[in-house]
Amino acid sequence: MIDKKYPREAVITLLHIDYTKFLLQLRDFKSSIPFPGVWSGFGGQIEKGESPKLAGCRELEEELGYSPNGISYFRDYILDKSVVQQREDLRLHVCYGELKVPFSELILTEGQDMGLFSRSEIIERELYSQKLRRKLPIPEHTVSMILDLFDFISSEQRSSSKEK
Repeated sequence: MIDKKYPREAVITLLHIDYTKFLLQLRDFKSSIPFPGVWSGFGGQIEKGESPKLAGCRELEEELGYSPNGISYFRDYILDKSVVQQREDLRLHVCYGELKVPFSELILTEGQDMGLFSRSEIIERELYSQKLRRKLPIPEHTVSMILDLFDFISSEQRSSSKEK
């Protein structure tokens, strides 16, 4: 739930296909939003009374027309106000879930473009927009979050294979 220590809280959800491809959104080029014109996960502000997972599912429905059966909480990151170019720090809740519908069924209602990208593409820190026909940046904090998730998933998979 909302932590009063951080007046601004948001959620992003990293949707994946078998943890090999991640669905990312190219954010709008509006100066009024944090991180305009860069690649990120889908998400937004957490509304009063929402848990991060509920907010993540709501944002996916609003931005993609996709309602997953559920998403998993990963971890929180605190982004300094200078990074988000706002008046206060931002607590960013990161969730993840499996994309269980074909890419062609997704309807992008927010952002400039979307795409499925591999780990090797993500670590290049620039991703190609098919719609705009050019590469655009992925912020370092987003790359770090995705790499942290890859490490977490890899360690979980190693642990579950040892238990068998």
